Amino acid sequence: LSASGFAIAEDFVGEDILSEIERIAFSYEEELDEFTRQGGTLNSLAGHPLKNARAMYCVDQIIQTLVMDQGIYDIARRYLNGAELRDCHLLVNNPDTRNKHRGRDGMVNWHRDGKWKAEESGSCFLHCFLLLTDFTNQNGGTLVVPGTHKLKEPDYYFIETDPGEVVEGNYYKVYPQNYFPAAIQLTARRGSLVLIDPMC
Repeated sequence: LSASGFAIAEDFVGEDILSEIERIAFSYEEELDEFTRQGGTLNSLAGHPLKNARAMYCVDQIIQTLVMDQGIYDIARRYLNGAELRDCHLLVNNPDTRNKHRGRDGMVNWHRDGKWKAEESGSCFLHCFLLLTDFTNQNGGTLVVPGTHKLKEPDYYFIETDPGEVVEGNYYKVYPQNYFPAAIQLTARRGSLVLIDPMC
C-alpha cells in the first residue's frame, strides 16, 4: 500500500454476510430511486456510468459493523498516522457500452480525488471498497498508476498543461491512455476489499 498506493485483500467478507449486505444495499438504492420518482432531489450524484447512494452506514447494523472493522482501522491508522470514518456509500458501476466503440486505446478520465495542499504533502485519505461483484477486465475499468500518490503536481500531472476533452455524461475530462504507460487495471473477486490512496 505504501509503495504502490493501493492494495487488495481477497475474500475479505464471506458469502453469507456479503449476500446480506448486497440485499440491504440495493434495497436502499431502490428506496432512493422511488424518492426521486416522486419528485425528490438527491445531491452527490456521480456521472455515467455510476450511481452513488451515500450514508450507507446509517442503513443497517451489519454495514455499521463492517465499516468499523478493526482490521480496516488498523491498516488506515498505520497508513495515515491516525484515521476516522468520513463517509460510506454505495457506488454502482454499470458498464459503459460506449467503451466497445472507443476500444483499448480510447481516452481515459485520469484524475486524482484531491490536490496537494502544501509543499510537503502526505496521504490524507484512504478509500476502502468492498466489492459486491467480481471486478474484471470487462466490467471494472479502474486503472491505477502505481506510486503516483507520492508525486506532487504539476511536476508529472498533465491536467495543468492539457485541457482534456469533455465526454457527455462523464464527470471528469478524458485524456490519452498513453500518458501513463505504467497503469495497471485492478481485478478482484466479489467480497474482496480494495484500498486505494485517492492521490493515486
